[in-house]
Amino acid sequence: MPSGGAGESAAEAIWISAGFVCLKLKSLFKGSRAETLSLRSPIGGWQLSGEIDSVFGDQQVLWAADRINVWTKLEAWCRHLLLNAGFDRPPSSTIVLSPYEVMTFSPKVDASTELSRLVDLYASGMTRPLAFFPRSAFTWAEKGELKAAYGEWLGSEFSSSSGEATDPYFELAFRHELETALDGEFKSVANHVIDPLLEALVSGS
Repeated sequence: MPSGGAGESAAEAIWISAGFVCLKLKSLFKGSRAETLSLRSPIGGWQLSGEIDSVFGDQQVLWAADRINVWTKLEAWCRHLLLNAGFDRPPSSTIVLSPYEVMTFSPKVDASTELSRLVDLYASGMTRPLAFFPRSAFTWAEKGELKAAYGEWLGSEFSSSSGEATDPYFELAFRHELETALDGEFKSVANHVIDPLLEALVSGS
């Protein structure tokens, strides 16, 4: 964080955002206490184990201090599937709060099937570079235009952010095909991951 007046302004903005999120969280909790659930469940030939926290009754409540980005959406989606596939309990919704928006996933989802698909993709990605690029994948899934996805991937002179292809891990893994990285399996992988997520959204963007 910068020093002097700029740092003070940045800190004040952070506190304001945090306070706004806290007020939203308080209204959702309504005096209930958070549960932490221990997960141990077979999915697609794999054994998943761990803990799911921030569960309040029939909903999981997550939060972000800034805008909800693609990584936040993917993490929330995976947690939503785990909550609804790994436990013998009624279907639950997942809510993600930020100072700018509220995102909610419906409990009406075939969590076991979707989680199994993600586990299969993960297993494939452990053996070779998998053409899944989150920012570009969301652009493709939302707009259905490969040109728009390539704009997110390669960047544009009209965009303030760098192209996703400048990520050093992607640059290394796809160094021989950066200009054509979206021409192969990218679309089908993006659809498998992102389409069910978007269909489960009942609010937010």
